[in-house]
Amino acid sequence: RDGKLYFVSKIKKRLIILNLSQMTFVQESTNTGSFVGQPDQVKFMVGSENNNHRVLYFTEEGSGHNGIHGRYPNGRKLQILEAHHGGETTGLAFSPNKKHMYFAVQTSGILFDIWREDGLPFDGATLDIKYHSVH
Repeated sequence: RDGKLYFVSKIKKRLIILNLSQMTFVQESTNTGSFVGQPDQVKFMVGSENNNHRVLYFTEEGSGHNGIHGRYPNGRKLQILEAHHGGETTGLAFSPNKKHMYFAVQTSGILFDIWREDGLPFDGATLDIKYHSVH
């Protein structure tokens, strides 16, 4: 995204961002708000016409309340959902039109297909959802 490579360290609970054009990097903690487990999978929503709505999505494991979380380019964080019974969220994917989010809860073996009630894509306008404070 914009000449940067994003990846996570599960053990250190960090998001590492490499700036490939400047040959620099920054690290950010993923241990904020309701995201207290280990970051697992990272999925970036590409192709948004509005850069303010481009979200970097994370799956989470190891917290007992694993979920799917997002981060906007301005650093604002949000929680999309929380899996129950300690299940690890995995297999995050989006439909080509970005209106469906697919994921699995590993311990139960259930695959989910979710969508926004307003019918907009997951890179569309912001919903009334729970945001994390930025630290």
